[in-house]
Amino acid sequence: MTLSEKARLRIMSAINQIFFDYAAAEKQAAQLDELAEKLSNISTSDMEKILADVDAAWKGDNAKAFLQKGSTIQNKINTSAGELKKIAETIRTISENLHKADEDAVVLVSGK
Repeated sequence: MTLSEKARLRIMSAINQIFFDYAAAEKQAAQLDELAEKLSNISTSDMEKILADVDAAWKGDNAKAFLQKGSTIQNKINTSAGELKKIAETIRTISENLHKADEDAVVLVSGK
């Protein structure tokens, strides 16, 4: 059983749409990586400096509580950055799997 030319064109059109979505997914993964890097930098440099400045300028129980809260926030920012990196990698893995399936479908539909 062979596909009619019209059916092949419809399938190829659908496959081309999937390729476009693949490119969009790659772009989104790159944006997530960029955001994760920014968060990581905020946590490691900006937060470190802020907490060090507060520690040098403010003493007492309230200062200690503030620094502990700041450290907790810093850890949460680091965790969020790591999670964003994992999400970006998952998007890439799924996109690569779909891309491979799309290529296989093209070969199957084209009869090559």
